[in-house]
Amino acid sequence: MANQHSISQIRERIKASELIDMLQNNVLDKEADPLHQSKLHAIKILLAKAIPDLKAIEHTGDINADVMVRWEK
Repeated sequence: MANQHSISQIRERIKASELIDMLQNNVLDKEADPLHQSKLHAIKILLAKAIPDLKAIEHTGDINADVMVRWEK
């Protein structure tokens, strides 16, 4: 099984920002050819490896805590 250090190295190698840019440019450019389904699937897999899935994060602890906000002039 991979250790935390090797997982971090793998995530650094995956250029998530470049993949996101590729998707955004394709969506925003009306003249762009649609991305092939296999390319979209590969991007999805790589992004899942590089960026944590926020659905998997669960809050534990006291959710009824008091919050104090102070405004200074």
